[in-house]
Amino acid sequence: MKRNLLKIGIWLALSSCAVSVAFGQQRTWTSKQGNSIQAELALFDKQRSMVTLRMTGGKQVKLPLQALSDADIEFLVNPPKPEGLTFVNGWDAKVKGEDLKRVLAKHVTPVVDLTRDPEIEIFRGVHYLDDLETAKATLFKGDTPFETRVQVSTQGFPYRSIYYYNYDFEFIKGYRHISIVTDAAKQVVAIQLLNNTPRYVQMGNHSFDWHYFNFLLDRKKGKPSYSIAHLVHTNTRIVVSETAIEVPGNVLLLQSELIDDKYPPGSREWVLMWVPKKFASVMLSLIQ
Repeated sequence: MKRNLLKIGIWLALSSCAVSVAFGQQRTWTSKQGNSIQAELALFDKQRSMVTLRMTGGKQVKLPLQALSDADIEFLVNPPKPEGLTFVNGWDAKVKGEDLKRVLAKHVTPVVDLTRDPEIEIFRGVHYLDDLETAKATLFKGDTPFETRVQVSTQGFPYRSIYYYNYDFEFIKGYRHISIVTDAAKQVVAIQLLNNTPRYVQMGNHSFDWHYFNFLLDRKKGKPSYSIAHLVHTNTRIVVSETAIEVPGNVLLLQSELIDDKYPPGSREWVLMWVPKKFASVMLSLIQ
């Protein structure tokens, strides 16, 4: 892959607490006195107004926000809106992912397209590359539940560039956990619902050949008696837990199930993950 042909936006993800992001891209930073250095942003603690810069060789410099030039302060506090998918340097490193490749290859081709497409609705009014705060307002109607943030480090996802934000909230009966998946700029790229207390077998087509049953959370089966099923829906209508779901042609709905064949008939986990085809194509391009 020729990186110089790709237009990759670099974005600062801000929050009310300290946010650590390794951008891997150097820029010129200037102090109030006019002194300049080449460095990458290592940490911006917005709450404490402190900035940590990482210079070539790994040395870090910590300084107050107000020590920087007005232009640099503006860059940190009001960063420019990204043009499309935003990843850190090295995002396109090839990764293993045999299971995910088997799932995606039947539905998308490996293409790197980082552009926006506001016509893609992922889930209940949330669109592809909506910013996280907009997505939360759309889904939770201003009553956002407790949030945890995790960097994705599993197969098929761009290296060090994807995060998921977890919430306990029930949109579909039995699915009491939702993960909003974002790029490095806090733009939504996928949404996953999880039911980890199912009481019956929902799907057929189970196999012992699968290893992963939850790709986002990097969960693999732990016992030989566990079998897994993966189904992909697109351009169709399905019913899950008595809820009708319309799946447009530009989105993949990955439905996964883990069961213990030694103690039937109950399932151990159900997963629903909505992934735009554009992002699925990027993921597939990364898998060896």
